[in-house]
Amino acid sequence: MATAVPENSSLTIAAHQRALVNLLLENESIQSDNVAAAFLAVPRHLFLPDTPLDEVYADNAIPTHFDTDGRPISSSSQPAIMAIMLEQLDVQPGHHVLEVGAGTGYNAALLGYLVGEEGRVTAVDIDADIVAAAQEHLAAVGCTNVTVVCGDGMDGYAAHAPYDRIILTVGGWEISPAWLEQLKPDGRILLPLSLNGPQYAIAFERAADHLVSVSIHACGFMSLRGPQAGPGVTLPLNDEADIFLHYEEHSDRPRPMDASQIRGWLATPSTEGTTNLVVTPREVWRSFMLWLALREPDLVLLDAGGAAATADAIPTLLKIDGPNPWRITNGIVITDGMAFYLRQPPQPTLIEPEAGEPETFILGYRVYGEGTAVGERLTAHAAAWQAAGRPGIVGMRVRVYPATNTVNGDTSVTRRWHTFVVDWPPS
Repeated sequence: MATAVPENSSLTIAAHQRALVNLLLENESIQSDNVAAAFLAVPRHLFLPDTPLDEVYADNAIPTHFDTDGRPISSSSQPAIMAIMLEQLDVQPGHHVLEVGAGTGYNAALLGYLVGEEGRVTAVDIDADIVAAAQEHLAAVGCTNVTVVCGDGMDGYAAHAPYDRIILTVGGWEISPAWLEQLKPDGRILLPLSLNGPQYAIAFERAADHLVSVSIHACGFMSLRGPQAGPGVTLPLNDEADIFLHYEEHSDRPRPMDASQIRGWLATPSTEGTTNLVVTPREVWRSFMLWLALREPDLVLLDAGGAAATADAIPTLLKIDGPNPWRITNGIVITDGMAFYLRQPPQPTLIEPEAGEPETFILGYRVYGEGTAVGERLTAHAAAWQAAGRPGIVGMRVRVYPATNTVNGDTSVTRRWHTFVVDWPPS
């Protein structure tokens, strides 16, 4: 289908697509010829018809649907993580694939290209308007081997089962029994799994009586929604709805949070401490945040977007600049105070860093209210992570057993149906 090039574009559509693919090849998000061919064959702009071409073919996520409070609930994901997950999924011609989370339909179209004429893709989404838009976009590109249906993604879609591959393009906290029932014995399931906060795109295959990870990458997705979605709580902290506190609350461990009290603490004088550890953003994202999530029961995540991000309204641990700025940090909130990690500038040196060396900062923390004790807990976690050799996702393994099983491992998290065991190689 031919499409006119918008007036604000200095490149042709084909040139935009090629530039994006070149970028994904350079940063090694794309590893194979077939995934590169899919990105060249499927025009992203037809799935984002109201977005300027230069933005469409940038390596950024683009929110497309919002809830009544203005929070994004669906988007066209960042192309880099889409490519990484397509590589993880290892889709072959003729495969039948289930996608949970239809979004704009773009990822389903990429899957449709990879499975070929003999294959089939089924995408399921809980929102009828998202389903309708995805169907319209797929029709515009002439994609005939993809079906988009409305339903609760936790139920999968039994009518088209069994599947060779199942992929979630939304964040999940558990593996639904329905997905396993609908997956072929030699199939693969891939989901952005929340391990008490941070998400990791993990591809699992069956091994005897359990699942075992075959590929793990750090990621960040909007969470699965619906009655079975999980225990995640998102608490708005301001009227502009651009500062949020996120945490998990289980029935056996309620965690009442007072939004007005937290807002008050953020607006009052605070004190800072330091762990004295020099870290990189990559280490924090891929290693330290997981360490915290598996060990700190009172952990929360605080984030800010838009004007609140640029105004430095919260302590900054990790950040994204540009047209959609974002700030994020982890910390602890208890009844009489709170503390959050932040960046502190490293000491100046006489030697300039070489080009390409990673950005570094000192891992510090900010204390609010009577938060001295939780500040000390943050320091202790950092020291323990350092002593353990800063274990990250390289070499990490995740095993999944029925929750009724007794299993051994470095660290485990038990959810509704399964126990997730996380192991690292000896340091």
